[in-house]
Amino acid sequence: MRLAVHASVVCLAGLLAGTTARASMRRDEAPAIDRAAIVVSVGAGLDPEALHEALALREPGIHMHDDAQGEPSCRSSRRDPADRQRDGTDEQPGCTLVRIEREPTGSLRISVRLDDGRVFVRSWSATPAEPERAAATSLSHLLAAIADGTAEQEPPAVETTVPASASPTSAPEVSPSPVASRPLAEQPSPQPPRFEFGPTVGLVTAFGVGPPVALAGSVGSGGLVGVEVRHRSGFIVGVEARGLGVRADELRLARLRLAVALGHSLRRGRFELRTRAAVLVEPWWVVTRGGAARPQSGPPLLGAALSLTPGLSLPLAPAVRLDVGLRIEAAVSAHAAAGAAVQLVDSAGAPLFRIGGVELAAVAELGVRWGRTSRAAAGKRAPAK
Repeated sequence: MRLAVHASVVCLAGLLAGTTARASMRRDEAPAIDRAAIVVSVGAGLDPEALHEALALREPGIHMHDDAQGEPSCRSSRRDPADRQRDGTDEQPGCTLVRIEREPTGSLRISVRLDDGRVFVRSWSATPAEPERAAATSLSHLLAAIADGTAEQEPPAVETTVPASASPTSAPEVSPSPVASRPLAEQPSPQPPRFEFGPTVGLVTAFGVGPPVALAGSVGSGGLVGVEVRHRSGFIVGVEARGLGVRADELRLARLRLAVALGHSLRRGRFELRTRAAVLVEPWWVVTRGGAARPQSGPPLLGAALSLTPGLSLPLAPAVRLDVGLRIEAAVSAHAAAGAAVQLVDSAGAPLFRIGGVELAAVAELGVRWGRTSRAAAGKRAPAK
């Protein structure tokens, strides 16, 4: 009985000693990570400043790398030559490269690459409420696990080579790389310009509808020119001048309409649909063909208009677009003093021209828009890794 108990005690002591020895060996083989030689790069979807503040509380001394400066390397470390001379190491020390990014699903992914080529990865399938704090805490735990030798490293990436028999000109054999491959960073779609502006020209034909019925029909043709500004959200504002003319015998009616418009532009690919509402003021005058008589005029027309313009918006350059469309417009205007449409008659009382009332117009438009992407939006694009 004593022998059995003694043997059990000896086996248990041996097992504990072996476990302690393996743990001690693992700690001895674990790399010593210099916090001043850790370079952290941040992917899209995370706030670098918030992440830096969270890391400063948990791992002071870590250097944040700006992706705008290119690929992070050991040169990104803040450790200067004076520190290396004090440590007795004049050569460039190895560094630890850390990449923190958000995957398309919203989950976090942290990869740590040591100076000897070993890679450790930790990721989460859930989306944390405060990703910067969660990332900083997880990185601190991962560095501690690497230092203790308890973290599991990623298997090295293996590059495949084409067999010599597969091609008459065989390529040289490539040995497997000891460094694990890193996925390409997601490239966000480029942001459209915040503002676009440019001129618009068009050809116009207009028709009168309703009273005075005797002059219903075509009320003139002409052209327009305007300037329009479009915000990235689709809001548009513009000003334009439209000229119409119509002739009857030796007389000619000329109209110049000034409009200020607000509206919205909906783009889907190359298709664009613009809706606008405008307020109008329209002076008019009647002249003879030869200009012998003095032009006659009256108070301008006042009114409003609604328009719908389907068309195409074609990119000519990264910041230049060509807009082509057909505007359908309904307008109503009236004499500023009489508050009604105007009918002009000759000396015998025969109707010649109508001005105002309800008018429908068709406009063939052509415009050019210039825009510029803001620097802040351009700086958020994550470079390919």
